[in-house]
Amino acid sequence: MFYVEYGEQQIFFDLEFRERKTVAIEVNPDATVVVKAPLGTSIEAVRAVVEKRSRWIVKNQAYFEQFLPQTPPREYVIGETHLYLGRKYQLKFVVQEKEEVKIIGGHLVVYGREQSSAYIKAALGAWYYKRALKKLDEAYKQVYPLFKSYGIGQPSVKLMRMKNRWGSCTVTDIIRLNPELIKVSMKCIEYVLIHELCHLIEKNHSRRFYELMSVIMPDWQRWKLKLEKSL
Repeated sequence: MFYVEYGEQQIFFDLEFRERKTVAIEVNPDATVVVKAPLGTSIEAVRAVVEKRSRWIVKNQAYFEQFLPQTPPREYVIGETHLYLGRKYQLKFVVQEKEEVKIIGGHLVVYGREQSSAYIKAALGAWYYKRALKKLDEAYKQVYPLFKSYGIGQPSVKLMRMKNRWGSCTVTDIIRLNPELIKVSMKCIEYVLIHELCHLIEKNHSRRFYELMSVIMPDWQRWKLKLEKSL
C-alpha cells in the first residue's frame, strides 16, 4: 500500500505492475484506488503520476462515498451499543470523582462527574486509543514471528487515523494501523497486520502476494469478509 499527500490528507493506493505502456489510475466504487503501472516503473514515477491526478482522485472518491452504507452516527447516550474487539457492549455511566472507563459484563462503563454526550465521547475516544496502542502491539508481536523465515526486517508500527483504510505499508517499510481496528476482533486485526507484512515481501497484489497470504493465514478470506462487514 502506498500513498501521496494531497493538502492535509493522504491518498492511499494499491499498486500493480503489468505489461502495459502507461500508468492507469482507477477509483473503485468502494472509494479505494488502484494504480496499474508498466513493469519496471519506479515508485517515484508512479507517485508523480498519482500526485498529478490527486484532484481527480479525491473528486471521484467523494462521488462514490455518498453511495456507501453509512454507520449511524454515535450519540453517546446511555444504552447505546459500542464495539470493542468485535463484541458489542451497552453504554453505561456512573457518577464518581475518578474518571475512567471499564468493561463490566456486557457493559462499557464510563465513570466521571459529568454525564453528557460530549464528555462520554471524549472519554471513550481516549480509552479506545489507549487500548488500541496495547492490543494492536500484542497482535503485531503475535504475527511477526510468522515472517522470520522470509528474512524481512522488523518494521515499526504506528497508529494513524485513515478514512478508507485499515492499514498501510509505506515505501520506508513503516506499517500504519487505523486505531479504529480496536473495535474489530483480534483475528481481523491479525489479518490486517499479515496483509501489510506480506507487502514487505510482495509489493503489489500479485498472484504471489495472495499465495503468500494463504500460506501465512489459510483462512484470511474469512477474516477479510468479517472485517468488511464489521463496522
